[in-house]
Amino acid sequence: MRPNSLFISFILCILIMTAAACIAGNELQVREHHIVVQEYTGDTTQSSAVVSGVAVNTGRWNIRDGRVIVSFYDYKGNVLGVNSDNKSLLGPGESWGFKVELKGRDAWNVARYEITTSNK
Repeated sequence: MRPNSLFISFILCILIMTAAACIAGNELQVREHHIVVQEYTGDTTQSSAVVSGVAVNTGRWNIRDGRVIVSFYDYKGNVLGVNSDNKSLLGPGESWGFKVELKGRDAWNVARYEITTSNK
């Protein structure tokens, strides 16, 4: 191998390792989840929909700001609300019990929900 080829191979190796580190970075994954919907009556009708579950850092580095975001929908697909829960520090392999709540007059109409995650 010529000296220039060796230098180019070295640079390519560094670029590949850097790209792999960025791609394989922090990953927050939801492992389990469920919803409980309740309606309360009294002076005013109130209801709540609560999504609880467990999220895990499946990456190799700490997650400084992990967030679970839940979008709540009615049976027609209309968005009733979006809320989130966050964890400030989650080490590799650590899990976290999250709870995301939607409160209000229409929360009892929740027919489905979607979960997304973000992390830094």
